[in-house]
Amino acid sequence: MAKQEFEFTLILSGVRELTPDVLDAFYEAGCDDALIGMCDGVAYAEFCREADSLSQAMLSAIGNVEAALWP
Repeated sequence: MAKQEFEFTLILSGVRELTPDVLDAFYEAGCDDALIGMCDGVAYAEFCREADSLSQAMLSAIGNVEAALWP
């Protein structure tokens, strides 16, 4: 089965502001395929991730986000 691209958004609870250090942590943790942003005080990450399934894509993204927030 060929990998597909999946697009989804994760809400980044606990992120209060997007400083350069926070953004660097996301990039270094493997979130280089995500657009990190904030709207009305809510941080989010919009991913476009390749995987065999949507659940696999989301689980790997969640793992990367957790690694960035809690190294």
